Amino acid sequence: MQGRSFVPLLRGQTPADWRRSFYYHYYEYSGQHNVQPHYGVVTDRNMLVHFYHPDGNYTELFDMEKDPQQLKSVYGLPEYAATQKELQKELLRLRTELKDTDETRRASVEPSAKGKSKDRAKKSDSVPVSTE
Repeated sequence: MQGRSFVPLLRGQTPADWRRSFYYHYYEYSGQHNVQPHYGVVTDRNMLVHFYHPDGNYTELFDMEKDPQQLKSVYGLPEYAATQKELQKELLRLRTELKDTDETRRASVEPSAKGKSKDRAKKSDSVPVSTE
């Protein structure tokens, strides 16, 4: 886990350089929750999530102020184009800063080395999140 001390927040002080977004990566598939592997960036209002899996490879954007249950993705809607572009740029920045590479991602979807094929992961090898 990367981060900083929460002590200033507990004292009621928010540092001027406190982060405005955070990155997460969930890659425990076929586990108890059965959630497809994905990574994303979250701000106080929006969440951009990229799902990658041999059975599905897609991105979603949620406006958590208007849709707190995250039921309707607004990814690709013209009125969210600027937000989408900003979050894609932030996602790329954070993945680079945290060194969470596509190699990390591929390793999370490939079957273990117990004699199983690794071909399943090839479908999602090139999953760039565009900043354009």
